[in-house]
Amino acid sequence: MIRHLLAALLATCCFAANCPANEITPLADCTRQVFREIKKNGSWTGQAPSQCNARIIVEKRPTGLFVTAWTNNMRGSGWERLVFSTAMAYEELTTVRRIKRAEKDIRARAIRLDRCLESIIKNNLPGECRDRATKSYQAGESSGIKNRRLIWLDDDGRHAVVEHAYGNTSPTTAPPADLFSGERVLPGMIINLHTR
Repeated sequence: MIRHLLAALLATCCFAANCPANEITPLADCTRQVFREIKKNGSWTGQAPSQCNARIIVEKRPTGLFVTAWTNNMRGSGWERLVFSTAMAYEELTTVRRIKRAEKDIRARAIRLDRCLESIIKNNLPGECRDRATKSYQAGESSGIKNRRLIWLDDDGRHAVVEHAYGNTSPTTAPPADLFSGERVLPGMIINLHTR
């Protein structure tokens, strides 16, 4: 039993060291395209934008819309999930000028979060970000370890949160439930941006 846990720990550590950073910005670009679609059509199709290889969820909260994009990948003998969640206020979605300014901010925050993730992976230091890490163990017939880290910028700016999870237990296909606290926007649901 202990031998299996040590082997699982070693495999997970090696896996984490090889985990690539610089994947947050493409997820942020996916969220920006979803916001643009909602601004243009007043609704969301329920589909990921073209050239976006992520899964997407959109939710409504009193302050605005939140878009989460995530990928699940098998890497070596383990799996990895990378999640990027960000928001736009309803008024930011009403004009082209406002949405462009918001998109620029989202991209800038994603680049900063990417640097923090890279620093965490290489040196276990979050840089300018705040982070919270958890590790869970599974024992029994299929033993393994799951590591999860939430990373955010502690500057009272726009909501932009990254989750990086990996392990060698059974992977989950959904993003973490604690990133959501609003009403999920269903495909085709009309979103009135002008009556807030």
